[in-house]
Amino acid sequence: MIVTAFAAASFLMAGCGSLSSRENSAAPVSAARSTAAKDTAAQNTAVTASGSGTATERQKGNYRKISYKITGSDYDEQDVADTVERIRKRVNVLYPHSYVTMSGRQAEKQNGQESESMPDTIDICLSEEYDNPGEEYIRDIVKPGVFELTGPENTLLLSNSYVIYAQTVVVNQGKSDESYSLRIGLDNSGKKILSYATEKYVGQRMSVAVDQQVYDNPVVQEPITDGVFFVQGLSSRDEAAMIAAYCAAMPLRLTLVPQT
Repeated sequence: MIVTAFAAASFLMAGCGSLSSRENSAAPVSAARSTAAKDTAAQNTAVTASGSGTATERQKGNYRKISYKITGSDYDEQDVADTVERIRKRVNVLYPHSYVTMSGRQAEKQNGQESESMPDTIDICLSEEYDNPGEEYIRDIVKPGVFELTGPENTLLLSNSYVIYAQTVVVNQGKSDESYSLRIGLDNSGKKILSYATEKYVGQRMSVAVDQQVYDNPVVQEPITDGVFFVQGLSSRDEAAMIAAYCAAMPLRLTLVPQT
């Protein structure tokens, strides 16, 4: 999904960053880490809940597989399927043409077999078109990814469930002060909440955080009524893309650790 236009008049502003419903001097880019549009990637990358990429996917090229083991035992087949789907959405944002599979007890159970000694594993299979992004960056994909917009006194206003899209945007591209922003669109319920909150809290600070790490503390200047806002002043394209990936799916409920 490509950002093609920016229009609105309301904004929030902070000292070192801002959360606004408009962006100046911005070069639109895809929310993904490649030039492929997110919608196209979603159409071309089919992953089933059982964890098997299609034969067409496997024939497209070589993949680097990174495996994560689900910890604990208090989960069922649906929990694993939900986790695979949510990681798949994140991978679609960050690495189009890659895919996600699962193996282990729950996968065998779906095929009429089950081995209690086999751990449930989720595999992220990155297309060879991507350079090695680093293990730490890949590990971020399997973090909980809880997105929160809070008001004064830490009042929770919005979370992942209200977000319908998130897109990275380059500000002042190619210049010495180049920076990155995130354009976030909300559903109708989120739009109403944001409109009410920004009207109520004019002159006060809000907080934008993922997994309790604060990325921005903007001051409300005017109400935002169109359900679209910007998180500004992000440090890198990777940081903006990862937050977009978290917003693309609900948080992960299961804990995953690298498969050794």
